Amino acid sequence: MAANVLHNGPFTIRTSPQSERMMHFCISMPLPIPHLQFSTKDDRQMVWDIVRRKWMVLTPEELVRQAMIHYLHAQRGYPLNWMAVEKQILVNGMKKRFDILVYNTDMQPWLMVECKAPEIALSNSTFDQIARYNLTIGVTLLAVTNGHDLFCAQINPENQEITWLEDIPAKGNASTAR
Repeated sequence: MAANVLHNGPFTIRTSPQSERMMHFCISMPLPIPHLQFSTKDDRQMVWDIVRRKWMVLTPEELVRQAMIHYLHAQRGYPLNWMAVEKQILVNGMKKRFDILVYNTDMQPWLMVECKAPEIALSNSTFDQIARYNLTIGVTLLAVTNGHDLFCAQINPENQEITWLEDIPAKGNASTAR
């Protein structure tokens, strides 16, 4: 059953009956999230994941992850079948999970996104985490977000030089080049 007001940890989500819903964190400007669906199951708040096609427990980080999935799909044009969400990888022999991986036109890993809860400040250590994951995956684009801020970097595979980008490139730029 959908709710109009959801409380989860340090923030409140107010949903409207319109097709576009707004996410309101107590410390940020509203972030539009089109078509995000909420439900309650066993007294737990849930959010529908359009990539995994299942209800997920609503946590602050999950809400940011879902917002980013919708942003990548609706605003940047990436098809849902080009995305993988929370898959296990091995990093230096340790099991880890990336948040979002987007493939390019040849279905090769191209963009990896690390999502943090809104109350987590983004720092060098946050970016170091996704850079370590990238040792295993080898994408050319890395992004980190907490729902308030988004940092995106392009990595030159030849010399590992980083170029900071203003936004995640749109689907039309997801070339086969690596």
